[in-house]
Amino acid sequence: VPFSGISIIPTAPRDSEGNLQTAEDGSSTSFKVKLNQAPLTNEDVVVTLSGLDSKEGSFFTYQPSSEQRSLGLSQDKPASPVITRKKDGQTTATLIFNRTNWDIPQDVFIAGVADEVDDNNKTYTIQASASNSGGYQGTEVASISIVNSNIDGALDNTAPTIAIGSDVTSLRTGETATLSFSLSEPSSDFTVDDISVSGGAISSFSGSGSSFTATFTPNTNSTTNGVISVKNSAFQDAAGNPNQDENDADNTVTLSVDTVLPTISISSNLQSLSAGETATLSFSLSEPSSDFTVDDASVSGGSLSNFSGSGSSYTATFTPNTNSTSDGIILVQNAAFHDAAGNPNQDENDADNTVTLTVDTTIADTTPPTIA
Repeated sequence: VPFSGISIIPTAPRDSEGNLQTAEDGSSTSFKVKLNQAPLTNEDVVVTLSGLDSKEGSFFTYQPSSEQRSLGLSQDKPASPVITRKKDGQTTATLIFNRTNWDIPQDVFIAGVADEVDDNNKTYTIQASASNSGGYQGTEVASISIVNSNIDGALDNTAPTIAIGSDVTSLRTGETATLSFSLSEPSSDFTVDDISVSGGAISSFSGSGSSFTATFTPNTNSTTNGVISVKNSAFQDAAGNPNQDENDADNTVTLSVDTVLPTISISSNLQSLSAGETATLSFSLSEPSSDFTVDDASVSGGSLSNFSGSGSSYTATFTPNTNSTSDGIILVQNAAFHDAAGNPNQDENDADNTVTLTVDTTIADTTPPTIA
């Protein structure tokens, strides 16, 4: 007995050529599928829907109404396509028919897909093919064409990104960095709170759209790098897409920081000096310096000589003034020398920055008195 095949019943408007219509903005269309003759056996007849252009459309599921279920659709055979995927990547859908529901049309929905390419309208054909079961011979087919209308820029699925820049790569005491935040798309919800910061603080945040700036100030007395980045989902573009680029190289700025001020400790091998004596002074810097010289030492009550040393260790000889009881005082004033990062010392008031030596270089008068 020949079978009369499969019917496809459009349930949405068609164009002048009879095509169902979708669009790249996600607009959908629908049709129904049914068998034209009851299966001869209790075997299921599987109708496979193929031909979907996944770049232009997508099947989506549909929950049967209570009315449809009352007409004999069982829960294990829903009136909606069962999505599968073939090895070649083609998306198909399957509908299950049997002796109970063969003449009850099952709904199929297809939504338009945006390919973000201005490629004109695209037409493709969905073919419904019956399985070789239930008396059907596997040759019964029906088809319907669908046109997906091109809408240039209709759907924005592109996540925005951010590139962070800095006007400097390293910072020392008293310095700040001007940061720039360049978004790939304008955003109305990017704020200073979206910025992750360590090793310092952000201030003076300003900007709008896709361009923002801020000032980074490093922590004081620190050698911890300043790291500035923006995590995923911190902001969105106009279409509501969140950024997902926290691991991109240009999403992070790392600044070398050295805001530790160098200090100096001065010591002497003697505490007091008399005529003919000298003291050996030691100058110990907390960090190496290339610009510490004898001229950086402030001296009263005597003079320095034999200055030598490098890096963080220096020595000199202190000779007190002759015929004097004025203390010898040696110290190093603020900003006298710098560390490798350019930070100046600021420790002139520290106790170990000054050495005070008791001096008595007066000579007793041993000339006997005379009588004129």
